[in-house]
Amino acid sequence: MKQQSKFVIILKQIGITLFLPVVMFIVMELILNIFLDKHLINSMLDIKNLIRNAGIAAALAFALSANMSAGRMDMSLGAQRVAGTICGGILAQS
Repeated sequence: MKQQSKFVIILKQIGITLFLPVVMFIVMELILNIFLDKHLINSMLDIKNLIRNAGIAAALAFALSANMSAGRMDMSLGAQRVAGTICGGILAQS
């Protein structure tokens, strides 16, 4: 019984976590459709950009949570991102 209630709690937390992004997507889709007669996602490039940006945000969140769960406060995340961008640009050009 305790295992089932823990599973229900986890499902409820996942639902709450996904609720806000889904609602924001619907609101933005409605605004674009009403005022500009366009859609939020028009092509495969939009989907690729959405996935890429979500991945970057998730990586940053994981990096911050790893430090914070260990009791440290890391304020150098911006410097790490800039250094990663520079190194990635050099690798992409070569």
